[in-house]
Amino acid sequence: MLGRASDFAAGAAFSGGNRACLPGKWTRKALDNVPASSSKCRLNAVATLTGSARILTRTKAKEGNAMTKNWQGYMVRALLAATVLCTAATASVAEEKKLEVLHFFTAGSEAAAIGVIKDAFTAKGYGWVDLPATGTDTLNQVLRSRVTAGSPPNAVLMHSNEVKQWVDQGALVDLSPIATKGNWDEVMSKGLIPHLKLNGSYYGVPTTVERTNWLWYNKKVFDKLGLQPPSTLDEFHTAAD
Repeated sequence: MLGRASDFAAGAAFSGGNRACLPGKWTRKALDNVPASSSKCRLNAVATLTGSARILTRTKAKEGNAMTKNWQGYMVRALLAATVLCTAATASVAEEKKLEVLHFFTAGSEAAAIGVIKDAFTAKGYGWVDLPATGTDTLNQVLRSRVTAGSPPNAVLMHSNEVKQWVDQGALVDLSPIATKGNWDEVMSKGLIPHLKLNGSYYGVPTTVERTNWLWYNKKVFDKLGLQPPSTLDEFHTAAD
């Protein structure tokens, strides 16, 4: 019995796009072979921004704003790091404990998903300043304006294909210390890493993964019938027969 990836999009959104999000009776093929440039893969990532006095550029001499059981934990840890790093540039204890998060998860399961991360973060005693944007176009306009003005949000949700342009212009914080501690190279699906790791450093945390060509199957039924998960169309049709 086979299912479509779209059948489980809502479930994936709630738990940060990791393997734990999949319903228990379903199994998916690994993401290890996802090409970094694949047009069939869209990865949403949370990245953290540094301060900037120039258009889309972070001047390293200035004080900056930065951004374990599953990816929700890693995201919270990255956001906590952002709060810690931004304290040197803030004026009061109250301000130090607040984090601005720009995102486009505003409806349905997406809003619920960002709410899970928010709740986990605020449970640590920190404040969450929600900056919702209606759609990615609006988000990008707000982000570009804030970075240009030298007052970027502490964290932003963006598509993975947008990460590189901000990294190239020095606007994102290197999350490698957190990634090393969390052993991301080993625990993250290999197909996701090229979307978030550039020039040897991580600049984002995966939140959701959307694919049009995932294969879903009922492991219990396959095991009962002695079938192997198909890896080609011919094997798919044979298994279906």
